[in-house]
Amino acid sequence: METLKPVHPILSQCDLPDGLEGIQVDLHAVFYGDPKKLTLRRGCRIDAFCLISIGQGIVVGKVVHIAAGAQLFAGGGTIVLARFSNVAAYCTLLTGSDDFSGRSMIGP
Repeated sequence: METLKPVHPILSQCDLPDGLEGIQVDLHAVFYGDPKKLTLRRGCRIDAFCLISIGQGIVVGKVVHIAAGAQLFAGGGTIVLARFSNVAAYCTLLTGSDDFSGRSMIGP
């Protein structure tokens, strides 16, 4: 008898244009922000310990793999991961950063 894997709660709140077909999101992936701005397409996979700050929006295309420990921060714009692309383990993607002109302090 086959055991069903638990489903990550984010899947009940985000945009799933292709339904749940082939989507794998590890229960140890962490999401912040409005789940309605997160689009997951068929066959995408998000591994354990990923930190995903949805911010202005994230689109994960068909058959995209986000490897363990990757961090996505979409605070300065939308992240679009086109089909068949990958984000390597412990990679960080940012859509915005601080102003380094010297007029103000910088920070995370």
